Amino acid sequence: MITGTYPLKLPASLKRKAERPAKADGVSLNQWITVAVAQKVTAAESADAFFRRRAGDARAEDMKAILARVPVHRMYFDENAGDEHGRYDLGIAGSRRDLAPLAGQLSDGVRVMLYDGQEIEVEAVLEFDAAAARWMASPLWDTIRRPGGRQTWRDIAE
Repeated sequence: MITGTYPLKLPASLKRKAERPAKADGVSLNQWITVAVAQKVTAAESADAFFRRRAGDARAEDMKAILARVPVHRMYFDENAGDEHGRYDLGIAGSRRDLAPLAGQLSDGVRVMLYDGQEIEVEAVLEFDAAAARWMASPLWDTIRRPGGRQTWRDIAE
């Protein structure tokens, strides 16, 4: 085994703390520190290998595509403001308030979480209606729920 000398400067308080377990283990401080460094290096290498193994063939663009489908923004909607295509008008006051901070950041296909004043939440896909010059939301009705672990409307209907 090739050894290297490394002059280690420890604060006095840390040296005293390290001397106690070294003495309890019946080894020199130098030997105890060597084992501690070896354990830390092994843990770091193991963590790196673990994450590389878990990542496998994963690609960043795949993860971005998955995350793009996750609704991040909450938008107020009025369930009485639907059109003949099943979309909901986000031009109403509450929706405009929620859309304002996102000006210039939205695009067709972005997923959002719609909510109303009666504690309903449903995921939806945004679409800009050029004729109406406003954003519309197409709810994904199989995702409807009531926050706080309450029943979904489908459960209530059954």
